[in-house]
Amino acid sequence: MKKHRNWKKAITAVTLSAAMVAGTLGFIPQTAKAADFPQKGQTIKFGHYEQDNNFDNGPEAIEWIVVKTQGNQALLLSKYVLDQVEFSTNTNGDVWESCTLRNWMNNDFYNSAFDQSEKAQIVETELINKQNPSSYVSSGNNTKDKVFALSVDEVYDNFNFTYFTTSDGEYGGYSQELVAEATPYAIYTKKLLVPYTFTAEDSTYFANQCGYTVDTTGWKGNYWWLRTSGYSNRYACFVGEVGYCYASYTSLVYNYNFGVRPAMWLSLDSFYDGVDYSAVFDKEYYLANNPDIANSLTESPIEHFVNQGMSEGRQGNALFSLEGYKKNNPDLVEAFGDDNKQYYLHYINSGKAEGRFAIDLPTAPEGSVNMYRMYNPNSGEHFYTGKAKEVKSLFAVGWEYEGVAWVGPTESNTPVYRLYNPNTGDHHYTPSKKERDSLIKAGWNNEDIGWYSDDAKTKPLYRLYNPNATTGSHHYTTSTKERDQLVKIGWNDEGIGWYGY
Repeated sequence: MKKHRNWKKAITAVTLSAAMVAGTLGFIPQTAKAADFPQKGQTIKFGHYEQDNNFDNGPEAIEWIVVKTQGNQALLLSKYVLDQVEFSTNTNGDVWESCTLRNWMNNDFYNSAFDQSEKAQIVETELINKQNPSSYVSSGNNTKDKVFALSVDEVYDNFNFTYFTTSDGEYGGYSQELVAEATPYAIYTKKLLVPYTFTAEDSTYFANQCGYTVDTTGWKGNYWWLRTSGYSNRYACFVGEVGYCYASYTSLVYNYNFGVRPAMWLSLDSFYDGVDYSAVFDKEYYLANNPDIANSLTESPIEHFVNQGMSEGRQGNALFSLEGYKKNNPDLVEAFGDDNKQYYLHYINSGKAEGRFAIDLPTAPEGSVNMYRMYNPNSGEHFYTGKAKEVKSLFAVGWEYEGVAWVGPTESNTPVYRLYNPNTGDHHYTPSKKERDSLIKAGWNNEDIGWYSDDAKTKPLYRLYNPNATTGSHHYTTSTKERDQLVKIGWNDEGIGWYGY
């Protein structure tokens, strides 16, 4: 691994290249101006992740740099090094397709950093995993990812770069745009290396030798991973703390001193006039649930929604209902009255962050109860309850509402017991008194009857178990498709848990 003391390596040829590529713009409706979208080089906020290392104030908004735009999508790169993760824990070597870092980005990070409306905007992208341009070592098969690390080629192609060929034939270069500091959380909780601080001497050197156009004195930078393999699959490429990237400068894949700058392609369908409306708008939902306008639009769906749909009270996604927001927030009704648009804007600007409930929960048929399904993106647990108050309380602290899981009787001869594990924070549900008593004996808290099973056995609730999970290890669903998908990826089918309508 190249250390910063070797930055001033002898240079035999230097060429400057402004290689920031915007990409070929695809079709944008004439009324959806490109200026409505975030532009290359701008910073936007999207998703939340712990950064300031103060867990009492919750995760902070993630800042992203727009690397380039292409059609109605933008390639984003996190402004800061957000975490410490090894490229792979496999000391024998690995490639992007199977590495630890890819799994972390598309599971742990993806699920904890983004809510449902945000996930809907992230585009699953087919990545071309090219061989290392210096060693010609394979980087593995192409993959499809929601979140990923940039490749060496993507770095070379998309940033203002000063390219070098050094005295020993190493090809690469430097870019001030690649310098990134790690967050306090990554440094103090995850034990990432303290960032290198640029000196005045460094600033002069990089200005004279590497084309840096700003005074970098006092800048801070950390190492961060790329997804391209090194001179064998035991090594991977990276960006150095002062912004250098050489295809031949690589590190062992299990190096724990390297950080992560996630990248992703984001759909811009929810952006208009520089504002992100994703909290209240999803293009596919809007068109599907407003058929009177779907086939007659002369403008983009987001433009219609902003300029007309909000004032008319049209629902733009499954997670924000105007009537639900009014019903659950009478203080806003007093403030905004019949000015429908203000409710949408309030939720975007502050209501969502405050945990205000914005869903109009459906009314159950007479003599029955809706059983709602909630999801904790941090623990992976699904939670089930028939109490609207409990749904709202969990939503306010970050749980995601996933709709009505099933409809059940208000009473029957078959109660389903609810238990809580105070050590893991997990819940369990069972109609078996024997299983209930066994769990209580093992230290679980008895939370009494959660709901009732349908004695007529109309619709089965399938119970599944994940042998690899520590929380959220059980899942319950009426969907045979969901059951079969979980079984396919390693869950154990434990049969029928109980019945609903």
